[in-house]
This record gives sequence, structure tokens and C-alpha cells, in this order.
Amino acid sequence: VLKIDKFTGEYDDLGNYALWRAQVISIIHAEDHQTEVSKAMRLYGFLDGKAKKDIRGLMDNPDENTFLKMCKTLEYNYGGKLRAKQARQNALLQLNKYKKLGEAETHELMTTLSNYLPWIENDPAAKRPEDPLNRWVMELLPEKDCEDFLKFSEKSGYCDNIFSLQDWLRRKHKRLKT
Repeated sequence: VLKIDKFTGEYDDLGNYALWRAQVISIIHAEDHQTEVSKAMRLYGFLDGKAKKDIRGLMDNPDENTFLKMCKTLEYNYGGKLRAKQARQNALLQLNKYKKLGEAETHELMTTLSNYLPWIENDPAAKRPEDPLNRWVMELLPEKDCEDFLKFSEKSGYCDNIFSLQDWLRRKHKRLKT
């Protein structure tokens, strides 16, 4: 039995919306619902928090169009590439400055960056060292690690941006694990 968490619509949930939607819609369509209203009731049961509030009004007088309206409202509010990118960027922005960059901290930053970088890989601004997000991520590093990264970038001929930081973090994490 597949356990699916309720979708809340909060920032930490946004990156999971597409997967959540696919799973829930598959379940609802696989079930033997006699009416569109019963589908709407079932979908409503998979929601909580902000997402549930967003569509609560549709449940006041459900009809044969309610399920489709709910799906469209949720997609408009939480779907799409921009919202997924924003969710991953917010995960980065929620990180606190590291006092040290041990194995666990390196893994956390590396994983958070890995989730975000595919969304900006074709953005030329993101590759410039002066990009605000690059500067902000650099500020997360302890001073010694920041210096080590800048030396690595210079020695490797890399630009000091979050893409080369990701490469440096992978190497550092590998060293820390051995």
C-alpha cells in the first residue's frame, strides 16, 4: 500500500507537487468513483493547510465540475517549473551559515545545491560570480572553506560560482568520507 502525505502548499512541499499530483490523480482514477463529486471529495482528503484553504470554497456546493476546477486551481497555484524552481531556491535560502563544514554539513549543502542547479543550468547570470545567489551561498561557508574553494577555483581554472562550488563540495565530501 502506497502512503501519500497530504499536500499542504507550504514552501517545503512545493518541490514535491508534481510527484504528489501524479500519485494522487493515479489513485483517484484507479478507484471506482461513480461521480465527479466523489472524485472531488477524495482529492480534498489528500489536502491540508494552505492548499486545502485554496479550494475550500469549491467544496461548498460540489458539482460535476468541482474535481476539474480543483485540479486546475491546484495546478495554477502550485504547478509549473517556476514554482518548482522557487521551492528549491527557497530551500537554499533557508540554510544557515555553517560554523564548520564537516561531512554532514557538506552533504546537506551539496544535496540542496544538487536539487537547485538543474533549474538554472541554462541561465547565464547564474554562472557569473557576482550573481546575488552565488554571493549568498558563498556567505554560508566558514571563512577557511571559502578560501579553500577560491583557491580550488583559481587552480582549476573554474569561475567561482555555485556550479564550481558543487564540484568542490563533491570532492570535499569524498575526502571526508575516506
